[in-house]
Amino acid sequence: MRPSRSHVARGFTLIEIMVVVAILGLVMSIGIPAIYRMVRKESLATTVSDVVSICLEARSRAIMKGNVVELHIRPGDGRLTISTPAPVVDRTPQTQFDQFANRNSNPPPRKKLADMSAATPSGSGETPDPAAMIGAHQMGTGATAQIPQSVRIEMLDVNFVERKDTEEAVVRFYGNGTSDEFTLVLHGDNGEWRKISLELVTGLPDVGPFP
Repeated sequence: MRPSRSHVARGFTLIEIMVVVAILGLVMSIGIPAIYRMVRKESLATTVSDVVSICLEARSRAIMKGNVVELHIRPGDGRLTISTPAPVVDRTPQTQFDQFANRNSNPPPRKKLADMSAATPSGSGETPDPAAMIGAHQMGTGATAQIPQSVRIEMLDVNFVERKDTEEAVVRFYGNGTSDEFTLVLHGDNGEWRKISLELVTGLPDVGPFP
């Protein structure tokens, strides 16, 4: 007995498959560029947010420490790091009169034997170098940011000097809340521009379009 026509499985014809593929191709051609533009726009926005955040972090640390905090920017690889410079050690030789006056006006406190043994290496008999003791302050603090390759640095001014083509630019934040003059112009590969600058009086970052 031959099966009835109602039980015969019906497949897709070649024309129907081609129509579906054409519709999918049309949808993808419309949607993918829009998604790509959105991703590139998000990349620029994320970069601006990272730069603003690290500037605020450097300013906050300078105020809390009451000391200078530096923001190092490497235009070549787009890396931003925070560091605290080492304090300056005065190595000017003193006269005998100055040494006598300083010793009488501010006598040094008596050190305990445990403190002296901890400050001086065992068996060395040498006084530790002050420069070696403060060397740790020259290390970075761990706060970093990264400008991706899709975002170009079009302008990098520090104290009104163009630093875009230098190996490294240093922006200083001070303990009283002020900072160096700083202007950074970023250009995303989606054609958008952003300018990040610091207010000299407050050291706070300001973001706006450019030009």
